Amino acid sequence: MIKFCIEPFDVLFFGGGKPFNIGSVVQSIEFPFPHTFAGAISSIFQDLPGINENKILKNVYGPFLIKGETLYFPFPANIVKSKNNNTFHCLSLLDENKQILVKSNYTNKIYEPKINESCLFYKGPDEVENFNGFLSLKGLEKWLENEDIDSSYVAHYSEIFEKEGRIGIKIDNQTNTVKDDDALYRIVFSRLKNGWKFVFFVEFDFDNKNNSNIKSRFEGENELVEYLRKVGVIKLGGEMRTASFNVELENFKDYFEQKIELKKDNIYRILFLTYFTLDENSSFDSLSCENNNNFDIIAVASRGLCNLAINSKVLQLTNFTKRALKPGSVFYVKPKQDCIIDVVTFFNKPKNFIGSNLGIIAKEGGN
Repeated sequence: MIKFCIEPFDVLFFGGGKPFNIGSVVQSIEFPFPHTFAGAISSIFQDLPGINENKILKNVYGPFLIKGETLYFPFPANIVKSKNNNTFHCLSLLDENKQILVKSNYTNKIYEPKINESCLFYKGPDEVENFNGFLSLKGLEKWLENEDIDSSYVAHYSEIFEKEGRIGIKIDNQTNTVKDDDALYRIVFSRLKNGWKFVFFVEFDFDNKNNSNIKSRFEGENELVEYLRKVGVIKLGGEMRTASFNVELENFKDYFEQKIELKKDNIYRILFLTYFTLDENSSFDSLSCENNNNFDIIAVASRGLCNLAINSKVLQLTNFTKRALKPGSVFYVKPKQDCIIDVVTFFNKPKNFIGSNLGIIAKEGGN
C-alpha cells in the first residue's frame, strides 16, 4: 500500500451532486469524495502504454487529513460538544428492552420484518450541540476503547479550511466572448490552511485481478514509488488545480489492530471514515462486510445526507448521483453470528464509488 501526502498549491473546488446554474452561488462541498482522489491518481498513468489506468486501483483509504505527523479523521457523529465549555460527551443507546419509541404496527410499514426501534440520546446536565470537525489518531484510539475525548485531540473545520469566493464568467468557446447577459457566477472555493495536507492510501492491483496490466511496467510497489516521486504533481478537484504530493510505502491498516472477535447479539459501533452510500429504498436494517458477515442495525448517528456524483465515460455513467451519509456516521450493530473480521473494512461495498463505505469497528460496548 502506498501513502500519498497531497498539498494543494491553490484553492480547490469539490463539486457535489447539485446542478450548476449560471447566476447562482456555487460552493465547494465540505470534504472531497474518495473517488475524486482515486480518479486524480489514476490519471497519472493514462499515458503509459499497456496499462489500463481505469482498473489499476484495488482499494483506496481516505482522503483524511494530516498536520505534521498527526493523522486526522472525520469526527464521530455520536459525540456531542457542551455549549458551555470545551468538553465532549458520548451519546447513549436507549435500551430497547425498556422503551421502544417506534413500533412497526404504528406505521404504514407493518409488513416490514424490522424497523429501527431505538435511538441515541445524551444523558447529563450540560446543554450540548453537534460538533463538525476532525479527530486525531490518538483521539480515535480513545473512541475505539470507549474512553473520554478531550479538546487536545480535536480540530475544528475553521482551523483547517478557509473559504475564498471568486467571480467567473461563462465563455462561448466558439466566439471567445461572454455567452449570455447573465453569465456571471460566483464560486466559493476551499483552501487548506498552512501545515495541513490531504493523506490518501492506495492499494494498487499488482495481482492483476482487474486486468490492469500494471505489472507490465512496474515490478512491484518499490519501483512504482520511485516513478511517482519523479511525477510529484496531480490535478485535483473540479477545476483541475495543481497539487504536489509525496509518497512512501505504508499500510493504513497498520495503525489499528488487524482483527476483532465479535460475539453474536453483543453491541458494537462502526465509525464510517468515508461517505456511506445508500441503495434505493434503504431501510437501515442490516450491513454486510467483505467476509459476508452480516449485522443488524440498532441505531444510527449521522450529520445528514448528501449526493455523491460521478461522471465517467469508461463506466458509461454521465452525471450519475447516489445518496450518501456524510463521513463520521456511526452505526450501532449486532452481529448475526460469532465471527472474526478486520477492524478496518468496507461495508455494503459500492460498485462504482471506490473508497466509500470504509468503516472501523469498535470493541464491544458503546451503550
